[in-house]
Amino acid sequence: MPSLYATLGLDRRATAKEIKRAYYAAAHDCHPDKRPDDADAAARFREISLAYTVLGDPATRKRYDLLGPMALGLSPNLTDLSIFGPDGERLAQAFGSAMGGVWSKLRRKKKAQAPKIQLHIDVATALRGGTQEVRMRRKVACARCSGMGTAPKQPGSASQRALASKCTTCRGQGAVEQAAVWHLRIPQDTGPGDILRMAKAGPMGQDLMVHLHIDPHPLVRCRGLDLFIDLPVRPSDAALGRTVTFRMPHKSLQTALPQGCQTSDILVLPNEGLKGGRLSKRGGLHITLDVETPHVLSPAHQAAYEALAAAEQASPEAFSKSLIFKRDMQH
Repeated sequence: MPSLYATLGLDRRATAKEIKRAYYAAAHDCHPDKRPDDADAAARFREISLAYTVLGDPATRKRYDLLGPMALGLSPNLTDLSIFGPDGERLAQAFGSAMGGVWSKLRRKKKAQAPKIQLHIDVATALRGGTQEVRMRRKVACARCSGMGTAPKQPGSASQRALASKCTTCRGQGAVEQAAVWHLRIPQDTGPGDILRMAKAGPMGQDLMVHLHIDPHPLVRCRGLDLFIDLPVRPSDAALGRTVTFRMPHKSLQTALPQGCQTSDILVLPNEGLKGGRLSKRGGLHITLDVETPHVLSPAHQAAYEALAAAEQASPEAFSKSLIFKRDMQH
């Protein structure tokens, strides 16, 4: 059986760029789309596709360089993928592409199908950034057989290339399931729908794409990039139109109340909401006012409100809603 390097017309010292260049050059000459009725060209294309699948990946190339074709479970005719171990599915997909598609399209599709998870974070973490614990179970290469799925017949003997039956630890799968805990850094100003990458956190050491969802705070509602709160204000602040300071999960803010503002009036502070991505505009903060009267009156409050009541009786025109209500009820 010729070596995979010979299949591509290379030697073992070839660089990754040379391997890639040799593959595309050979594939161009014998691609099934170019020679649809040439059985020899189709067989040749399958062979070079398999060679590139093995040599184009640093991990499988290293195994091949150490132990030759048998290290990967390849049979002499280069078509039996049943004992290839954890890379068997990838090789099967490569053969499917060789029979009816283009290798480059397959690679783009695989890249688009990177493993992903959904992660929920709260509004405070999204606004100020922080660290989120991520717990999951993932498949990793079996340590006993180094991901091969097989073990030496006589470990420690002089014959290190001889392969035995399935590895008892991973049952021939080349991978085992393992619990993992990661601490993902959430950047400041993360928005809903943002995607973060966790390097080598996915199955078999792949990068894992984390799709973020923003959960509402007990006092902060979310709608897209906009935030919504109900803000209690004192009657004197509402009547006099004072500037009030209030606390958000990530910082303190101030807003000037319109003089004589009422419960259910809405103020909007632009650029104080969530921000989705570096190039996205920031949402706004929508504030619904809730004018709160004291539940328990101190003597000072009692005296102040009695004086206020007298002033209200003397100037009923200051209360337009009350006048309109009384007028409309009389008709």
